[in-house]
Amino acid sequence: MFVVKRCSSKGAFEVVSDKKIAFNKIKEKFKLIAETPVLILVKFKDCDISCFKTGKLLIKGCEDKEKAEKIVKEFYSIFD
Repeated sequence: MFVVKRCSSKGAFEVVSDKKIAFNKIKEKFKLIAETPVLILVKFKDCDISCFKTGKLLIKGCEDKEKAEKIVKEFYSIFD
């Protein structure tokens, strides 16, 4: 289960979820754009997704909430 809401800056969508994906699994599936100890940035479906160790995601490059929700479902399905 997850909740998608517009980020306070309005430039992205924030995804809060009880699902956490291990960074090593993300690294296996995607080419990384950037990596720090607390987040990994990947490109997925023409969007940039920041994946935080806490499980939070930020989706940039997505215009509406419905599209963001669809992207999140597809992103999570890769790890099921």
